[in-house]
Amino acid sequence: MAAPAQSRYADRAVSSATMSEIANENGRLSDEEFEHFKALLRRFCAHDLDQWAAWKVKTDTGHVAYVKIQWGEMLDEDDEVFRFI
Repeated sequence: MAAPAQSRYADRAVSSATMSEIANENGRLSDEEFEHFKALLRRFCAHDLDQWAAWKVKTDTGHVAYVKIQWGEMLDEDDEVFRFI
């Protein structure tokens, strides 16, 4: 019997957990970590983003950050508040 197909994101749960542990230990991202984050975000936008993605990210302090990524302008937002990274 064939093994069930795994999501192409199955291995990312481990990476996310590992990154979370690193962030908890080190606090703010270093310049190198932020550059890596930007590179991964660019790759996500180029290859994985369909039309939009919306996430809720719970922090260790209990705060929740809302993140929305979409193709095209966010018509309900002033374009001046955004900066290229």
